[in-house]
Amino acid sequence: MNIEHYFNIIGTYELKDGLYNVTSNIRLIKKVNKLPVKFGSVTRNFYCHSNNLKSLEGCPKQVG
Repeated sequence: MNIEHYFNIIGTYELKDGLYNVTSNIRLIKKVNKLPVKFGSVTRNFYCHSNNLKSLEGCPKQVG
């Protein structure tokens, strides 16, 4: 899965232990019912508004 297909990432990211950690901002750009990946931390903002999400499963555990 290509994370950049679903998200606009301003900054850098790494995949560690099955979780994406993002340094800076990330914005969900596709209409989805469920996040396609799981996040650990995002150092700035996590934008997922105006979407079809049914739950917050996979959302960052920490947002800066």
